[in-house]
Amino acid sequence: MENNAEQEDFIKVTEDLRRMIYEKEFYLKVELAKKEPDTAIALSFQKNIN
Repeated sequence: MENNAEQEDFIKVTEDLRRMIYEKEFYLKVELAKKEPDTAIALSFQKNIN
């Protein structure tokens, strides 16, 4: 039971971080899907994700 509670706490604590990473991954994919992606923008998103 203790592990389940710890796991739920971890999920709650990291929710904002996971959402931020998801958003940056999304914007990176959007940039890369453009006909002429801006390399600087794509690299910036990639750097922030890493």
